[in-house]
Amino acid sequence: MLVYVGNANSLDISVQRLDEAGVLTPVTTVPIPGGHSKSYAALPLALSPAGDRLFAVVRSAPFAVKAYRIVGEDLEFIASTPLPGGMALVRTDRTGRFLLGASTTERLISSSAIGADGRVSEDHQVIEGVGDVHAILPDLTNRHVYASVLHGDVLLRLSFDAQTGRLAIVGEVANRKGSGPRHMALQPDGKGLYLLNEYDGMIDSYALDPQSGELTLRDTVSIMPANTFGQPRAADLQVTPDGRFIYASERGTNTIAAFRCEAGGKLTPIASYVTENCPRSFAIDPKGRFLLSAGQISHKVKVHGIDQATGALKSLASYTMGRNPSWVEIAA
Repeated sequence: MLVYVGNANSLDISVQRLDEAGVLTPVTTVPIPGGHSKSYAALPLALSPAGDRLFAVVRSAPFAVKAYRIVGEDLEFIASTPLPGGMALVRTDRTGRFLLGASTTERLISSSAIGADGRVSEDHQVIEGVGDVHAILPDLTNRHVYASVLHGDVLLRLSFDAQTGRLAIVGEVANRKGSGPRHMALQPDGKGLYLLNEYDGMIDSYALDPQSGELTLRDTVSIMPANTFGQPRAADLQVTPDGRFIYASERGTNTIAAFRCEAGGKLTPIASYVTENCPRSFAIDPKGRFLLSAGQISHKVKVHGIDQATGALKSLASYTMGRNPSWVEIAA
């Protein structure tokens, strides 16, 4: 498996090989072209559904997305495309034909066509005035898209036309005041959505109706370790491929919280585990055996083994990356 780590301050991508024992071996470091300064806060990455393209977003002006072709263990640069804002997160739609973006600082959502060659079009649909959106996520039907508004304390629900790439806001789900909706993850069967809230350190578990796209709250749990104080700084959220376990990172305590995903959307705590310093991003490998957590302050990625029976994490080893590793993607 290949691991891609976006380093925001050194403005490059660390490419690593992950073996069956969970050991990381460096392959190459790919500089971000274009003469940019360091990328504000993070260097978000997105893999195409086919695993043959990688997109890297520079969040400092001039805002741009860099498209790469994945050829074996190499990253071949395709093109740079200007973006309408500094995207906190980008994803492709389920077909890989469109790039969807959420900009916290420019307060907008965008949709951009991706050509057959992997080049992102400069003709963007832009929805402005939506608040400081932090993440965007299409459902498995590719007809519904969700966007989290950090300070607005709402989840926006949008319709998506997979033929044209057009988005339209059709509703919203209000959350607790001051909760800070941040990252989202889907149940593998597409019938549930999990939302991590940055400011109150809670995960909300929603039932998702694939036909209507409507969400119904099922459970809410805290990711904060016992006997901790201070403002939560929840960051990332990931579900194992089999849907049995969910994990969330918390930057104030430098921990990963683990939960069992039970029937009816209930989340049962397992434990919290110490990881790298300031774990903004982490990823789970496609077989659900390893969790890789990036520390923005330690400049390292830690590999945790996932116990297949219990979901417990075991610290295996840490590896030095570039400066400010802030995004992790794993390709089979």
